[in-house]
Amino acid sequence: MSTDFVDKKPVEWFIQSTMQTDYLHGKLEPRLTIVVNPRGTYAIPMSVEYRYTDNLLFDLRYTILWGGFFGTGFFRDRDQILARMTLLLN
Repeated sequence: MSTDFVDKKPVEWFIQSTMQTDYLHGKLEPRLTIVVNPRGTYAIPMSVEYRYTDNLLFDLRYTILWGGFFGTGFFRDRDQILARMTLLLN
């Protein structure tokens, strides 16, 4: 076995689960995802998308990252937020 990648285990895996629902006849879509690596890194992206019309969408996302210095843990103890408005032109 090669020892070039000392932080890498022979088998690397993670668990991911997502919950999503629709409100207001499909115009409001909240979503929660949890990603867990058994070595101790975690990511929890949360998002809400609002479809004002078919051409105008609003999106708000918040992500929590934490864990050790491997996988997603390189960005550990950092929260990220994103706000986006999409206008589709035909």
